[in-house]
Amino acid sequence: MADEICQGLETTPLPAHWLQRCVAELHCFSSTGIRLSPSLWLPPPWVEHTSSLVRLLSVQYCRLTPQSVGTAIKQVWKSLFQAQMLFLLQELAIPIDQLRLGIICQPVPTTSASGFLAVTQTHVYLQATYGLSVGIMTGEVLPDCYIYNRQAQCWQTELGQITYAYQVLSEQQALASSTPAGLVGSPLETTLHNPFVLNSDHLGQLLDLAKHLPVPSTSSVPVVEWMFTADPEGEPHPRLQIIQVWPELPMPLPNFGKQANFYDLEKDQAPSLLAQGLGAAVGEITAPVLVIADRSSLLLQQPAGQIVVIESVIPADVSWLQQAAGLICASGSYTSHGAIMARELGVPAVVGVASALAIFQSGQKVFLEGTQGQVYAAGSIVKAAEANHQVTQHPPVDPKLLRTQLWVNLSQLQLLTRALQLPVQGVGLLRAEWFILDICEGQLPQDWLHQRSAAKFAAHLSQHLYTFVQAWQPRPVFYRSLDLKNDAFALANTQPSNIRPTGHPLLGLRGVSHYVYDSTLFDLELQALAHVHRQGCQNIRLILPFIRSVEEFRFCRDRIQAAGLLNDSFQVWIMAEVPSVLFQLPEYVAAGVQGIAIGTNDLTQLILGVDRDHAYLAQHYGENHPAVLAAIAQLVQTAKELDIPCSICGQAPVRHPELIEQFVEWGVTAISVDMAAVAATQGAIAKAEQQQQSKQPVPVTPLATQRVDGLR
Repeated sequence: MADEICQGLETTPLPAHWLQRCVAELHCFSSTGIRLSPSLWLPPPWVEHTSSLVRLLSVQYCRLTPQSVGTAIKQVWKSLFQAQMLFLLQELAIPIDQLRLGIICQPVPTTSASGFLAVTQTHVYLQATYGLSVGIMTGEVLPDCYIYNRQAQCWQTELGQITYAYQVLSEQQALASSTPAGLVGSPLETTLHNPFVLNSDHLGQLLDLAKHLPVPSTSSVPVVEWMFTADPEGEPHPRLQIIQVWPELPMPLPNFGKQANFYDLEKDQAPSLLAQGLGAAVGEITAPVLVIADRSSLLLQQPAGQIVVIESVIPADVSWLQQAAGLICASGSYTSHGAIMARELGVPAVVGVASALAIFQSGQKVFLEGTQGQVYAAGSIVKAAEANHQVTQHPPVDPKLLRTQLWVNLSQLQLLTRALQLPVQGVGLLRAEWFILDICEGQLPQDWLHQRSAAKFAAHLSQHLYTFVQAWQPRPVFYRSLDLKNDAFALANTQPSNIRPTGHPLLGLRGVSHYVYDSTLFDLELQALAHVHRQGCQNIRLILPFIRSVEEFRFCRDRIQAAGLLNDSFQVWIMAEVPSVLFQLPEYVAAGVQGIAIGTNDLTQLILGVDRDHAYLAQHYGENHPAVLAAIAQLVQTAKELDIPCSICGQAPVRHPELIEQFVEWGVTAISVDMAAVAATQGAIAKAEQQQQSKQPVPVTPLATQRVDGLR
């Protein structure tokens, strides 16, 4: 239902005269960017649920053009009809016709700092980041935190991790931009010697504001969203503006936690560390725990706003993980499914907590710290290690000046708007199993197909793919077809009777071998890809997963040809993750392979014999092992000799950024990373290429003449 409503909103044009009048009215703001904030009203019987619902609505930024404003308005309304919202309305027995949604339009000037402020009887709490607060809301940054003790009249500060900042497009940027979004993101450089985002002037103004705010008498703490802007009259002091007042904390705001976190404990209380695991996805959150001992009980649970404790996570879990406040896994490592999915969704996560199911109890409130992999009792005073570094903004690196392309790993439609703002040259890895499970409403595609029809599946997939791929035009999107492993069946209790489970899903019927066994789903994927390609999306590419032999590739090539996709404008790549590709790459290229994507996660497992879901082994045997690096170097060198592009899309460049210099030196075509790692990786690539040029100066070839996106 949610998909149908949102599709209707997407395809229904807003009246042109109404949009033009709207834009004309907004021109009085004298700003190139506009913020659209949702304002939700509920009648008295349900007014107490307003704060829970408003957190699910999205804030949009746009340019001051009819197209941009229209798109932003639709995005706000679409957030009202997302599946999570409809489910919550059903659970709360709120008729949808009782909702009243308004949209507040505000000018967005150039902003030096922004964040959130909350007041209790004893303390004032602040979060701050550079530029607009978008990075805090999306979880891309960990903001600086400030706590003012009203009795002692002193500040306690905690440095965040801010690597990216958003600003409204300048007038020149707006004229040059072809996208409707009104934001531009800039990476930030970390250097030594300077403290925090806010100075004494900022803190003084915010404290003065806090003194004029009413102190809440209940556990519900309103939060003020604020920004500092340049004074139009040229005054030296920054101007403080209130953007919005939230009835409770918007999601996600990791460091503030939730209601109980605002109330004070004994001053000298020691932190109570409950568990130590591996930090899998950055972020901090205080929330109640939901323990899932039996996976089948997930169907009866409501993980929204809770930290889910579970043995492990499989791709089919993406639907509920989108709603969770945090994740704790008893097994797993930095490269396990749970960790990768949590990072893409921006959910703080700790994995490899061996006794997690015994340590925690449902309803227990905990503080989860996803960077260090620690879980504390809620309310413990957790002091971060002292840090003394400065975050200074510098202009983003022009991607056209880099020989090595930077791509992003992205599989969630709801993250598309954010990702389009990143300084990347395409999507290096769209995981079909995540993308399809999301649009299949959490069901495995086999189940969805059984309940409906093959034609509906192909139409549903092509519709969502077109939305995704068209938005990236002309930047390439690499679609990795389904890689369903045995554990995706067994753990979801949908194991087909004709498939025998194996001891380890890595070695079972998965990837291309699954297509050879039963090509039904693969053929439907190709049908959807062909439809999207015919619709004008020439930027779509196909990557075949976990391929074991040249014969398997020939089988797929024949299916691709039958679908009408084997032509000059459509590229077919393979994942280089099974070691046999090392020795047969020339044969693969002779059979028609046009590029390789090195999947360092599975390649590491297979070369070293390490289960990536085993926390201890994965921590001690990683992608920086000499044997793994030798394999990567050989793959890159062979690809260069065969004149095909070669990308790296595993976690190696993120976990071990020092390897980027080697990857660049070897000559990889592109590096694809998660959204949160884009800024740091871009800086590392630029630094590596600069160092390489200083060692052996070479003329820079214009981008238009390079084969950097796989075109031959």
